[in-house]
This record gives sequence, structure tokens and C-alpha cells, in this order.
Amino acid sequence: MDSPDWYFDYNAHWSWHRVLLEQFAEPRAEYDVPPSRPRELPDLLLANGLSNLVVAEKTQELTFQDAEEWWRWSWSHGTRLLLNAIPESDRVDFRDAAFAELGKLQSREGTIAATMRATFARADMPQ
Repeated sequence: MDSPDWYFDYNAHWSWHRVLLEQFAEPRAEYDVPPSRPRELPDLLLANGLSNLVVAEKTQELTFQDAEEWWRWSWSHGTRLLLNAIPESDRVDFRDAAFAELGKLQSREGTIAATMRATFARADMPQ
């Protein structure tokens, strides 16, 4: 499985996220390097001798009950790398700014929606 990009990079409603990260985060090589793109995964597998490649792109809708749930979720996976690039002394300010933006995304029920994409690949190893 390969996630083709950060969930906030392909949804205009979430463009504020990258802006805030660029504002608060210290420059880091890991942050500046974009994740691989889906078309690169099949090439990588085939170049390493795998065959009978099957690739599928999937999306997963995410629903957060509130900003706090989004914040906890953000620390539970790869986005943690980006949050760790924010100096600890600035994280409260980042969180407050993010929560203000999240308020604009809330539905009538108060939930916040996002979408993640992933590329799944299955292939056979050489005999």
C-alpha cells in the first residue's frame, strides 16, 4: 500500500492545512519531499522483478466527530511527522489556528469530513 499524497493536498477545502504547516513548521527535508505518486508504485515493483501486478486505487471517507478527534487522529499516523516539525512551543498556536479552520468545515451535525487515498498493489515474487 502507498498513500499517493497527504490527504489535505488534493482537497481544496483542506488547503489551509499546508499553509499552516508552512507557517509553523521548521524546514525539514522529510516535509519538503512529496510522497510517491501512484504511478510510481507499479514501476518500482516491476523494476524489482515482481510480476502479475494488480493495482487498485481506493479512497476512504473520514468523518471526525469534532476538532479534538481530528487532532488525536492526526497524531496517530504519518501526519505526526509533519506535526513534529512544529516546535513544541508553537504547537498550541498551530492547533488553535487549525481548529479555527476546522470550524469552517463542520457540517450541520458538527462533524468534519476528509478523504484519504491509497494505492494497493499485489504482485508475485520471482521463483
